[in-house]
Amino acid sequence: MNHDQNFKNLILDYPRAALEFFAGEVAVAIPIEARITPVRQEQLQNRLGEHFR
Repeated sequence: MNHDQNFKNLILDYPRAALEFFAGEVAVAIPIEARITPVRQEQLQNRLGEHFR
């Protein structure tokens, strides 16, 4: 696993902390009880054919 994937995994594992770090003004407006659900915008590597790599 490369550094880029490790970084993405940290954001997925700690979404509120990532929001606080990258967009502090936005994070304070989100209620603490709100559920943060990440949406993936990319295909998983094992689902891509060689044509798309």
